[in-house]
Amino acid sequence: MRWKIFLFLIYVLFGFYFINVSLNFVEIPEFISDLDSWIMLIGGALIILSGFEHFLIGGRNKKILAVNE
Repeated sequence: MRWKIFLFLIYVLFGFYFINVSLNFVEIPEFISDLDSWIMLIGGALIILSGFEHFLIGGRNKKILAVNE
């Protein structure tokens, strides 16, 4: 259960960063700006993985509902 909370916080941090990149409402330190390409790569991978997880969970729920009916 703790890894889910940790993963949720990682998603929130990357989401906040992506929103901040476009809206610029918080000044980002220079050392974080230097890592921008790595942050975009990791954030993109997280988005792709969450998409796969979403479709896999959706498929499992459909099978469970079909068995229960």
